[in-house]
Amino acid sequence: MTTGKISILSPMYTEDERWVADRVRAELEYGKQKYTTYQPYIDGFDKQLFEFLSSHDSANASEAKRAILLSSAVNFYNLIQTSDACVLVLDGRTPDEGSVFWAAVAFATGKPVVLYKSDYRTFMSTGDNSMITGLCLNYEPVKDIKNLSDRVKSQVSMYNSNSWKSEFIPGYNKSLQKLGEKVWTGYKGRNLGEILTAMKDEPLVEKLLTYDGKPSGAKHGKVYCSGPLFCPAEIREIAKIAESIDIARAGEVAGPHTYLPHRDGVEAMMGDLDNSAGVIAATALHYADINSFTIDVYHLVKCDYFVINLNGRVPDDGAVAEAGMAFAMGRPIVLYRSDSRAFCGGAHGLVHPALQMAGHLFDTTDDVNGIFGKLVEQDAFLKAQGDPRYSPNIHAEVNKVYELGSKYYGELNEAYANGLKLYVDGVWKLLKLDSGNRFIPWRTAHPLADKAYHPYATWMQSSVGRQNWYHDSSSGSFGAAKAGGELSAVFAPQRNHSEVFFRGEDGYLHYFYVIDGGWRHDGASFKAAKVGGAVSAVFSPQQNHSEVFFRGEDGYLHYFYIPTPEGGWAYDDVSFKAAKVSGAVSAVFSPQRNHSEVFFRGEDGYLHYFYVSDGGWRHDGESFKVAKVAWDGEISAVFSAQRQHAEVFFRGEDGYLHYFYVSDGGWRHDGEAFKAVKVGGAVSAVFSPQRKCSEVFFRGEDGYLHYFYVNDGGWRHDGEAFKAAKVAWDGEISAVFSTQRQHAEVFFRGEDGRLNNFHVPVQGGGWAHDDENFRDFPVAAGAGKISSVYATQRNHTEVFFRGNDNNLNYFFIL
Repeated sequence: MTTGKISILSPMYTEDERWVADRVRAELEYGKQKYTTYQPYIDGFDKQLFEFLSSHDSANASEAKRAILLSSAVNFYNLIQTSDACVLVLDGRTPDEGSVFWAAVAFATGKPVVLYKSDYRTFMSTGDNSMITGLCLNYEPVKDIKNLSDRVKSQVSMYNSNSWKSEFIPGYNKSLQKLGEKVWTGYKGRNLGEILTAMKDEPLVEKLLTYDGKPSGAKHGKVYCSGPLFCPAEIREIAKIAESIDIARAGEVAGPHTYLPHRDGVEAMMGDLDNSAGVIAATALHYADINSFTIDVYHLVKCDYFVINLNGRVPDDGAVAEAGMAFAMGRPIVLYRSDSRAFCGGAHGLVHPALQMAGHLFDTTDDVNGIFGKLVEQDAFLKAQGDPRYSPNIHAEVNKVYELGSKYYGELNEAYANGLKLYVDGVWKLLKLDSGNRFIPWRTAHPLADKAYHPYATWMQSSVGRQNWYHDSSSGSFGAAKAGGELSAVFAPQRNHSEVFFRGEDGYLHYFYVIDGGWRHDGASFKAAKVGGAVSAVFSPQQNHSEVFFRGEDGYLHYFYIPTPEGGWAYDDVSFKAAKVSGAVSAVFSPQRNHSEVFFRGEDGYLHYFYVSDGGWRHDGESFKVAKVAWDGEISAVFSAQRQHAEVFFRGEDGYLHYFYVSDGGWRHDGEAFKAVKVGGAVSAVFSPQRKCSEVFFRGEDGYLHYFYVNDGGWRHDGEAFKAAKVAWDGEISAVFSTQRQHAEVFFRGEDGRLNNFHVPVQGGGWAHDDENFRDFPVAAGAGKISSVYATQRNHTEVFFRGNDNNLNYFFIL
């Protein structure tokens, strides 16, 4: 009785290689577990394909593409649809690039990968390439073939609770899978030539090979640049590739549009490790390998394009693994190759057929300046194939790697900023010191920060301190309008970017948003009414767009929203006549009602609340008569996922914090839990998924930041952790929950007029203070001048504020 099917991915070019693959097959089929197996070279069409490619000339280019497509489709179908796992054989001076590619495809699609190696040769003195060993999640190949079937069983068991689903496959790959199934079930046992004839007019083949030549235009996002990085020539070549992409996209947001592992990942740190000085141990290098794999997987998911440099006697095996993952993720892939050496003989054997197929359009380019144009073509081609998305349906086991990569990348930024250190077993290990026994900041010390290596060296080196913060202002992207009042920012998942509304110097609402990779300004759509006070924006999943509330010059609430995906801005100044606004405004989106709603201080001094019920706006001005809002008191509303309702904090007339929430179907008031200190200024609340409760920051009467949070079922107060800086008496506070840190953090205007930030570092510990990164740009005084968001596209908080010169300012992390 068999227990499942295993794909065996192994080089099969020599008798010795086939002998090793036969041993693996025998162990799996006749060992303890009795698996059935699939080998592309024996059971598929790889052997016939290699013979076909090496014997055909350039006149048969179309036939060669069809042969590669059909053979690859059969491999993909058997690997993804019918196999429970795959075994990758790593024997050889370098791993076989075709086998590595398919193993990486399996990993990223959610299939278990087991590594087998009986060869003592390694990638580096420290071991095998982590982009290969990471595919099996434990970084350890099986070395005794007798243990192979048990390891396969263990891996399959681990994945069973997170079983593979077809939803993990983007559009092009689904068509490839269908084609593979059709060939496998209809023509199994026939030779490749017969199948080519039989499927001459197959629609799926035409769909997967036909491109109408109409590019879709540049897409917002980064390009993952992959290739060998082990000598100066290789580093210069990949830097040249990245530079060509940045130049091609120079009209978009300033800064690099690329991710380079040696510049932005752990590889950059490892290049500075001084083994001869005995600064780090082999254990640290092992952890660096783990960090490298998870961080690179994280960026593969986050990036939108992929380019691989195939130059070299053989392609770099780590880069090939990255290409396999990028293919599984549905990314446009360009194969750059200016090397005359080939995979095998024949006009169509220059590159391994699996990699030719990974390029979707089956061609390579040797024009470094044309790479981005090729990516745009690939983007258009893949969109025509169906839904290209991957990350919304990421497999649970792959997501664990992604989440670790996100965590380690945050720690890496900490390490870069504070000196070359590595996070090992919960402890930061020092990697390198300068002659004065001080940490060396990578961003200024690493040779790749030199202009000779990167066109944006000055831009890169402008970051200092704890994080790689970057600054943009009205002198850059926001020159179309200056801020003349309050502002409010949101993160828009629809555009995968933050955006901001504010009162302009002309008194009207203005809106900056990102499209096609660059900031766009809209100051014309909001001329229906001038802004006369507070502004509060939300993102509405219902409308899949941001929307905004503000106090108009007439004293009433005004509302701009997008009623339909195809339509423009709509305006409502009629629905809110029940009460005038006389103070702060705070809006939230309520998933419970599937609509935005808004709180504000009315002319009577009490809290007022507008919400939607039965398709129309409803007003509640009676439920909040327990306590008045101070005439200059701020309001901060949040949606509580725990209570499935909006709730609100504000400074009352008595000077203390007050809190309204819903329990048992009605509004409840708590004005007693917050008597530890009076409120002396701004208030900002967040909902913490970590604690499953709202929490709130405010300026206390002592001028310092204060924080109320829930622990063990009751409110707790922290007024001691924030003594590093006082909040300006007229300074704004903006709090946000950081998914990266799994904790709230807060920005505010300090007594020095500069932006300050308190956060809990990724590696744990207490509150940390940052006032160094923001010192060159003073914040305007008064309410509503700072607004922070959490940007899921960058996995970090970012912040907008109005400067003293009325310029809009924006700090973000790349």
